[in-house]
Amino acid sequence: GSNYEVTHYVGTMRDITDRIVAEKAIQKLNADLDAPLCAIPDLLFELDQDGKYLNIWAHDPELLAAQKESLLGHSVSEMLPPEAAAIVMSALQEAAAQGYSHGQVIRLDLPQGEIWFELSTSLKALQGDFDKHFIMLSRDITVRKQAENALRESEARLATAQRIAHIGNWELDLVNNNLLWSEEIYRIFEIDPNEFAASSEVFLAAIHPDDREAVNRAYLGSLANRSPYVIEHRLLFPDGRIKHVHESCENVFDQNGKALRSIGTVQDITARKRAEEAIRHLAFYDSLTKLPNRRMLLFSFEKALTASARHNSFGAVLFIDLDRFKLLNDTLGHDYGDLLLIEVAVRAKACVREVDTVARLGGDEFVVLMENISDDQNEASLKAGLVAEKIRESLARPYDLNGHEHHSSPSIGATLFRGNEVAVDELIHQADMAMYQAKDSGRNAVRFFDPVMQDNVATRAALVGDLSSAIAHQQLHLHYQLQVDNDNHPVGAEALLRWIHPQRGIVMPEHFLPIAEESTLALDVGDWVLEAACRQLALWSENEKMCNLALTVNVSAKQFATPDFVSNVAATLQAHQINPARLKLELTEGMVLDNLHSAVGKMHDLKALGILLSMGDFGIRYSSLSNLKLLPLDQLKLGRSFVRDVASDGTVALLVQSIIDMSSRCRIAVIAEGVEDEAQLALLKDHDCVTYQGFLFGKALSSENFEQLLS
Repeated sequence: GSNYEVTHYVGTMRDITDRIVAEKAIQKLNADLDAPLCAIPDLLFELDQDGKYLNIWAHDPELLAAQKESLLGHSVSEMLPPEAAAIVMSALQEAAAQGYSHGQVIRLDLPQGEIWFELSTSLKALQGDFDKHFIMLSRDITVRKQAENALRESEARLATAQRIAHIGNWELDLVNNNLLWSEEIYRIFEIDPNEFAASSEVFLAAIHPDDREAVNRAYLGSLANRSPYVIEHRLLFPDGRIKHVHESCENVFDQNGKALRSIGTVQDITARKRAEEAIRHLAFYDSLTKLPNRRMLLFSFEKALTASARHNSFGAVLFIDLDRFKLLNDTLGHDYGDLLLIEVAVRAKACVREVDTVARLGGDEFVVLMENISDDQNEASLKAGLVAEKIRESLARPYDLNGHEHHSSPSIGATLFRGNEVAVDELIHQADMAMYQAKDSGRNAVRFFDPVMQDNVATRAALVGDLSSAIAHQQLHLHYQLQVDNDNHPVGAEALLRWIHPQRGIVMPEHFLPIAEESTLALDVGDWVLEAACRQLALWSENEKMCNLALTVNVSAKQFATPDFVSNVAATLQAHQINPARLKLELTEGMVLDNLHSAVGKMHDLKALGILLSMGDFGIRYSSLSNLKLLPLDQLKLGRSFVRDVASDGTVALLVQSIIDMSSRCRIAVIAEGVEDEAQLALLKDHDCVTYQGFLFGKALSSENFEQLLS
């Protein structure tokens, strides 16, 4: 009878019948059989570093340990048996350390029986400071496990196991030039056995033209070196389809070293290649926009810097941030935000060359990497600017989001690079800083990075550091600017913040308040101003000339947005025992109109305390006129731009008259800010304005000098 050898290598077996002479050679071949009985992926998971299921892709949901909805949000320790959960966590730890993990095997008892899974894990890209995420491919290898046991018991199982694993065998008799194939070879090569007999010509013709030389070289090398070979190559079909196969071969020689026969296997690994590509795509590409993610961008960027150094050419980085993207998510929902991001990706890619990279960093931030623009800096800057402007114009066009017309715009920062002396992170940071300059300029703009920006950032950082200790060191002070009525009688004052720095001297609010607004310092400064103003009102209540003055305090947007703002105001009033009607809080149009419903409710709560409410810089946003009747205001403040031009521009004068008339109908007083000359005052009085503030009546003074002014 025939002789068989039982062997295994990742679940792959092959027949070596009737080859007693070749026994030693076949033993070496066994070590090269890298053919799992089932390499097709069944399940795909996204997990965090604690083993929590974040997402699941199940080709066969019956292979899941529980229903998908039950798994999501829970950890493997909760949903899997302890032994299986420990193996999964070990795979995650290994992937976290080296980027990948392969070969871990777990067993689960499912309703359909005992199921074995082989795990392949890859570390997913990081975004910001979030926890690590992993992509885990869980392949059902139950058939392989069962086949391994069965093959140990019976040689007859070998052919069945090979069919299950889609492994074909071939044998070439080198003496008689006779080639034999198994049925699986015909299936893999999609050849009709009734039409073509096994032949080397047919075999080679099926191999992809680009791979034929490598396969032929590997085979001839194995004969010359009397060693086996293993190679992966492609098959090309007439309709253009491609299959990936894993081929291994070992040769049998006689005692004189003459080659007698070659014995090989071919396995269809197309499904495995697709699964590997799926894992790679999840690890290196953004799932929403299909653009490269941060991890892929950094990889491409490093190569670009090396190429730039080699060719001595300039490249560019464009940092794109969508203006007011959060507003879209808050008003229409994240589904519409996702639609916008997808369309932005399409438009941005259409604006650049094929060799350029458009990546999504996360949220509404995108980066464009342009390589080999020019070896001349001025030309490179010009070309990068033209591309950036092209992208800006494209992204600023209206969007159709499921029938909803949405208007958006980008702020774009750009920086050039040449060579690899500046690190990738620093270049992205430079483009990011330039992007913020574009936002500061009014959004929907392109700005290039220059060293001055870096100096400004450093100066800003130092200012933030100093400001954080200004309160503790008693460097903040309130100055007061007089407010008068039509008869020049004092009716109030506005509290204006001054920072007296030991080295910088007097720092005006416009230089540090915007910086404070970007951080939590705005809350600390705002609380200090409110406390100091109420303390001053309490002192003035004991002065006959000051006791009836109303004091206006400016409120920042971040301060007004805090949930406990009203209760803080109430507590401060109570602490100083002052008349609430003498405290006037000044809001801006923006903080009210950007969230009108919430703002109106909070304003009514403040009015219930008995304080006065004023709206500063009124008229800059004309939409506020239609909402005026909704706001429980006591006063409107005409902005400086209106007051400056009221005596010289008839259009401005008409607009001022309209604002005063509407305010009068709503029983809201009007105060004009920035009155500097008699012509402005006379025209404002002609238009029935009743209260005024500006250098014509006095500049902002310390409390001592202000009291002397009124005396």
